[in-house]
Amino acid sequence: KGNKTISIIFETNIRNSIIDTVSSCEVNTYLSALEYMANYMYFTEQIDKITTSQLEICISNFNKSRKAHLNVKSFSDNCCKAKILVSSNVDFSFSFCDKNTYAYFVAKFVNWELEKNPNSREHINYIMNHICFGINDIIVLFLSYVRSNSRIILEIASKATELLSSIPELDFDNDNIPFIKFGKNLPKNLPSKKDKEVNIKETERIERSRQSAVKFRGIFDFSEEDIDKTHFRVLRAFRYTQIIARALVDQYGSLENDEIINMTQTLYSVTQKVLFSILKPYQDNYQKNVDDLYHFVQEKPEINMTKEETADLFNKSAIMLILNIMNDIAYNSSNQNTISALNEVNLPNTNYKIQNLMMWENHGDTNSFVNKAIELYNEFSANPFGKDLISQIAYKHIINAPKIDRREIDRLVSGGVLNNANKRQFLIQSRLDNEN
Repeated sequence: KGNKTISIIFETNIRNSIIDTVSSCEVNTYLSALEYMANYMYFTEQIDKITTSQLEICISNFNKSRKAHLNVKSFSDNCCKAKILVSSNVDFSFSFCDKNTYAYFVAKFVNWELEKNPNSREHINYIMNHICFGINDIIVLFLSYVRSNSRIILEIASKATELLSSIPELDFDNDNIPFIKFGKNLPKNLPSKKDKEVNIKETERIERSRQSAVKFRGIFDFSEEDIDKTHFRVLRAFRYTQIIARALVDQYGSLENDEIINMTQTLYSVTQKVLFSILKPYQDNYQKNVDDLYHFVQEKPEINMTKEETADLFNKSAIMLILNIMNDIAYNSSNQNTISALNEVNLPNTNYKIQNLMMWENHGDTNSFVNKAIELYNEFSANPFGKDLISQIAYKHIINAPKIDRREIDRLVSGGVLNNANKRQFLIQSRLDNEN
C-alpha cells in the first residue's frame, strides 16, 4: 500500500511483458485489443473463458472497428507468451491469467468509453451496483487509479453513505449491541513464542488461500435478485469503504482538503454502520444463537464446554469480528502520509477512538502507536471494555511486528496495557531473534 502498486508497477509489468513479446509498433494495438476482448468477455458474454471461435469473432470486430490487422493465432500465442492470457488444452479456450489482470483490462476499456463519452454510464453503473459480486470491486479500484481523479472515489463515498443512511452506527458507549459485553474480560497477556509461531503459520495459510482466490472462481455466479437484499447492501457498503481506504493512501497528494475530509469521515462512519448491520440480527436472536451453538457443541464430545463458556465464546467471536473489520479499513487507509488526516477526524466516542488507534497501529511507527495506546488506556480508566480492546490491539501489534524494541514492550507493560506474565520469555526470544 502507498507505493502506487496498481497504477504504476502492475501497469508497467503488463506493458513490459507485451513489449518483450511483440514489435514496438504493435504494443498499443495489442493492449487495445486486450481491453476490447475484456469488454466482450465481461459485458457482452459474461464469461471468464473465451473459446477460439468467440476469440475469432472478437478480434474480427476489433479489426473492423479500429482498422487493425491482428491475426487471431498470433495474438493469442503472443499474449500467452507474455503470460497475460493462458490457454486450455482441454476445451481450446483462453482466459486472462488471473482476476486482477482481467479486472485491469475491463477497467481500461470502461475508462476508454468514458473518455469518448463522459455520459456513457451503463457499464460503470453496472460495476458500482454489483460491487460485492465477482471482480467488480477490483475493477472499480483499477478504474479510480487509471482515471487519476477523485470523482469516482467521491461517488463511492456518497454511495456507501447512502446505502446505509437509515442504519445507526455501532456504539459501545450507548450499548446499542449489548451482547458483545456479556462475556468475561478479554485476555491481555503478552504473546509467547508459541503464539508467534502459530500466528506465522496461520498468516501463511491465509496468504495461500488469498492467492488461490485470485484465480477464477465464480465471477458471474450471482443472481440479480440478490443485489438489493440487506446482506448484499451491507457488503456493497463495506466494499465501497475498502476502496475509499485504498484510494486515500494511493492518491494522497492529489486529493484536495475537502475531498480528504469527506473520505476520512466516511471511513469511520460507514465502518460502524456496517458493524451494526452485521451484529443486529445476532442481537435480536441472541439466546437462540447461543442455544444453537451449545447444541452444536454437545454433538462434539471432543469439545468440552458449558453453556456459559459457549455464550462467552459467541460474545468474544463478535468482538474479534468487530476488530477484524475495523482493522481491515485501518490497514488499508493508514500510512505515514495519511495518518495526520485520519487523526483530524472528530472522535466522539469509544468506537471512533478505537478505530483511530488501529490506524496508528497500522501506519508503521511502533513508538507513536505505543504513545497513543497508553494515552487512550489512561483516558479509558472508567471504561473496562475499551481498555480490553486496546490490549487486543497491542497484542496484535507485538505478535505481527517482525522486530520490536523491547523498551516499547516495557512501556506497554508498565502502562498496564498488557500483562507481564510472559515478558521475560518474550524479551529473551526477541533478543535472540534480533541477534540472528
